[in-house]
Amino acid sequence: MLLTYGNIRKSAYLKYIFGDVEEGEQQFPSGGHYKLFEDLHDASVNIKTENEDVVLELCTASNTNKRIVFRKAKIISKNRVKRSGHIARLNKPVVPYEYGYEEIYTDSGNNYITFVLFYKRRSKKRSFSDRMLLTIRYEEVL
Repeated sequence: MLLTYGNIRKSAYLKYIFGDVEEGEQQFPSGGHYKLFEDLHDASVNIKTENEDVVLELCTASNTNKRIVFRKAKIISKNRVKRSGHIARLNKPVVPYEYGYEEIYTDSGNNYITFVLFYKRRSKKRSFSDRMLLTIRYEEVL
């Protein structure tokens, strides 16, 4: 699925993260892949590339360090979602990341995962939270 502003509004999950949704509509549909990434919730995320692998190093809420390794993986896109909903390329490194949402899908025999990660962006006037879309193509998850 190509993540554009229109698809974000149509998505069952992303519309709650990016859209201005009333409280009565904030019911997330249930999904089966949450158990795979239990440690991501409320964890700060550091993304590293090691040889042909992409590694997510997590510092969880209970101050334990864990790793999720994507074998034979490549970062396909690293984009920023602006407040208006438009998607722009994210060129500079930003840390720390905070997990928001993930979506797993398969296209043309390749496995993909798209993460929504939050980070603090500072300006001279104020600091505010921004959102990043990170898409990884991988063969298996360890």
